[in-house]
Amino acid sequence: MVKNKNTTWHYYRNEDGIVLYKVESSEWFQNGILKRRFRCYYKDKNIEPVLYALPSVIMGIKNNETIIYVEDEKSDDSLMDMGFIATTNFGGLRSFNSLSKKYNEQIKRANLTIFPNNSNRSKDYSKAVYNTFKNCCKSIGIIEMPDLNKNMSISDWLNKGVTKKQKEELEKIAPSLFDFNALSITSTLIPYLCSLFLKGKLEHMGIKYNHLLIEKSCEGVYFLLQLT
Repeated sequence: MVKNKNTTWHYYRNEDGIVLYKVESSEWFQNGILKRRFRCYYKDKNIEPVLYALPSVIMGIKNNETIIYVEDEKSDDSLMDMGFIATTNFGGLRSFNSLSKKYNEQIKRANLTIFPNNSNRSKDYSKAVYNTFKNCCKSIGIIEMPDLNKNMSISDWLNKGVTKKQKEELEKIAPSLFDFNALSITSTLIPYLCSLFLKGKLEHMGIKYNHLLIEKSCEGVYFLLQLT
């Protein structure tokens, strides 16, 4: 028996805001088990794939703002409703792996922060995004959000796992959160990461091509920060 079916539509637009394709996202309970289905509808199947909310991404890169990369459109919309600039791609990891080269130009020179859902599949997806974009982004990092229950999405976390006070605080600092600008991180983030390294809590740290390279910390954080 199917209960509580919920369907939402997400529209993928080109740089001019013209809809190229739309995604149908459905969730429902069947015999007590949560089911999900995603369908993509194209006007032209030969059209080039684009990142979700591409016009906002382009403007964010131009203004040197941080772009958040998530696994699904619902999480993307939840973050944008709070004032963040967020993006994703349709089709998850498999689609990303096959089309990632087409996304490189769209995300070029971005300050990118990746928020994975709490699942092994999502973490693999986030690492694939990181490894693909680390050579074209101005800065890039993976941050595992706190108090994210197993298999919980960022959207679920924002709508169910975050207190009203936490959400209000996130909304207040949205414009400046995860600011990777070298001028602002020199006196705060870099000493913090160095202290973790000295305490043996970082797996790798080094300077590479004028970047501070942090591969992984005990807190699940990946960084590639531009110093110049």
